[in-house]
Amino acid sequence: MQILMNIMIGEPDEISAIGESLSPLDDWQGMEANGLSLEKLAMLQSILTGQTFDEAFDEFRPLFTASEEGPWLIRFPHSSVRQLADLEEEALERISEELAASEEFETDDVAADEAQDFLIELSQLAENAVDQDKTLFIWVGE
Repeated sequence: MQILMNIMIGEPDEISAIGESLSPLDDWQGMEANGLSLEKLAMLQSILTGQTFDEAFDEFRPLFTASEEGPWLIRFPHSSVRQLADLEEEALERISEELAASEEFETDDVAADEAQDFLIELSQLAENAVDQDKTLFIWVGE
């Protein structure tokens, strides 16, 4: 059973609609993030904010749960969205290298250039969310 992850832009009042969707990228702007995990996103949060990993991980709590088996909807921590939106090329490279060297990414043998590709796409999505005054959500399902 493969876990699917999508990161998308939405309005705060769309939590139920996005959470109940079986294919949210059909209706909301976003990106596939299969192969990622909440642990990897928490590591990114930790790097961006200076929080400990545990503090960062605690921010990834479901806002919506369709059932015990999912899907689940999580709000991407607001503290990171603005930072992601404002990342410049030099910072993207540095953070990508830190991510690739972290245990969460190293275990899956993610290279720095793969981490950078993900980070660039996520940064662009965060920039769109900020520009549209919307929220960045993480949809996790099977």
